[in-house]
Amino acid sequence: MLYDEVNMEFFGPFIKEIRKTTKAAGVHVMAVLYERIFEPLLREIL
Repeated sequence: MLYDEVNMEFFGPFIKEIRKTTKAAGVHVMAVLYERIFEPLLREIL
């Protein structure tokens, strides 16, 4: 789906940058009714 690709292109690098440049233990992602994005997103950032 187009929105999945757009979100992955934005949030993947965004979360990687947060992990790289801060001491944050993690990020909180709220994806109400959009849970299908979690598994691919986790694969990309880990």
